[in-house]
Amino acid sequence: MALVLTAVLCACVPLVGAFLFPAPSEGVRGGILGVPGWRFLAVGVTFGPILFSQSPFGEMEAATGKNWRQVELLVLLVNIVACVTLFTVTCWVTFNGPTALLILRGIVGWMGIALASGRILGWKAGWVGPLAVLPVVVYWGHGSTGYRWWDFTSLPPANPGSWVVVGCLAAFGATTYVFSKWRWRHLTNLVRRRIAAPAAAASKDRRVTDRTG
Repeated sequence: MALVLTAVLCACVPLVGAFLFPAPSEGVRGGILGVPGWRFLAVGVTFGPILFSQSPFGEMEAATGKNWRQVELLVLLVNIVACVTLFTVTCWVTFNGPTALLILRGIVGWMGIALASGRILGWKAGWVGPLAVLPVVVYWGHGSTGYRWWDFTSLPPANPGSWVVVGCLAAFGATTYVFSKWRWRHLTNLVRRRIAAPAAAASKDRRVTDRTG
């Protein structure tokens, strides 16, 4: 199903990929910026792999074994690679190599945001993160002198700062994915025990002192 959604997006690339959609922007004279359609379509590429990462076990996923979680990870990676490759190749054929590389960089960043959103809000709500960040990037990503350094969707492929931003987003998404709900609870409980340990020890020492005194 993830590939079906991506195939639909690929079919839209020749139709609206190069069309400039008017969008409000803070740093442009007149307040309107022409945004190419492929920027919006690239965000949609993340929806397929994330939406179909929903486990059939639901809340019981935390009780499943390690082998099942490895299968889930493998399916997710296969879906991501297949969808990203299909869309990037389509853009390379439709436009050119540099534009396809720019689109690929943007998808990697959006995928990191979608992974974090899916892990935190639930996989069926994985689209919330990208759609919440997209208006921010479009509206504030362009200043009076051009695209800002953190706009990973528009700066030239050779811009090193954009790759750093994308790397951070991808790392954040991967880290969030690794920490399942069970691991988050385990880490939270461990931190709480570490914080409470000194207070418990101090209280025990006071009781011993009171008895001996």
